[in-house]
Amino acid sequence: MIDIITGDSQYAKDLRKHIVFYILPFTNPDGVQEGLSRSNINGINLEVNWNYPDSLTAQEVKNMKGFLGKLIKERTVDVVLNMHSQSLNQTTYWVHRADGTSDKYYKNLMLFSNLTIDRNPYFKKDDLKFSNVSPKYVEGWFWDNCKEKSLIFGYK
Repeated sequence: MIDIITGDSQYAKDLRKHIVFYILPFTNPDGVQEGLSRSNINGINLEVNWNYPDSLTAQEVKNMKGFLGKLIKERTVDVVLNMHSQSLNQTTYWVHRADGTSDKYYKNLMLFSNLTIDRNPYFKKDDLKFSNVSPKYVEGWFWDNCKEKSLIFGYK
């Protein structure tokens, strides 16, 4: 994705002309180095550390929350893609149900996901998963802070 966005094609130039991208490419290098894909070097699971008080929040999550909090105060963030490491040649999209968000939000998530999976060789319909939004995840943090202003997906 980064190669496409930063490329020299007319498509890449058009994307950059109309869209502002913020990319946090790697937030857990120490943990991954030690074989911990979701946990930092201290064993704290960074994926589920978003709703703890600051005294119990991992520094990596504090850094991301600080950056994202400043960003959403300055501007509306339309779409957030929480892209996990990918080792398979397929994608799982996590869509948050309306009972945890709103009917409008759910409808927009479904519309966006269906537009992006059409003729996508890395996606099978069975890979569309549904869950409730939870404040312990970054998706829940965005819902709590932005409501319907920002669509956020977890991709695995």
